[in-house]
Amino acid sequence: MEDVRTRRGVEVVVTIKLKLKKNWTTGQTALQRFNTAFLRDTDRLIEFKIALNNRFQASQDLVKEEKYVEELATMAEKAAREGDMKRLYDTTKKLKGKYGKPERPVKAKECKPITEIQQQRNRWVEYFL
Repeated sequence: MEDVRTRRGVEVVVTIKLKLKKNWTTGQTALQRFNTAFLRDTDRLIEFKIALNNRFQASQDLVKEEKYVEELATMAEKAAREGDMKRLYDTTKKLKGKYGKPERPVKAKECKPITEIQQQRNRWVEYFL
């Protein structure tokens, strides 16, 4: 039996082979034709337009999200160059997706939490006056 310490090189490493697959699109999806007689009915035409708009809405949302993330990244880079650590920290938290300060419940004078919004506002007014 050989000593394990002498075989730390390439021999010990397991070879991993990647199996790449390409999904082929069939001609049916590429050349999908629409029944124009079906669209002559106004109700069905409206339903078709709504369905078509909903298909492309997801891709438009992705484009908007990418632009938003890109703007945040440039803001973070600018803040890092200027040395503004607060703005840099805030933008990185937004990019991470865990941005939001936890809400602490407002407590009454008896140290019991107030659940109703109107009572919380009244307590704030009472506290600051």
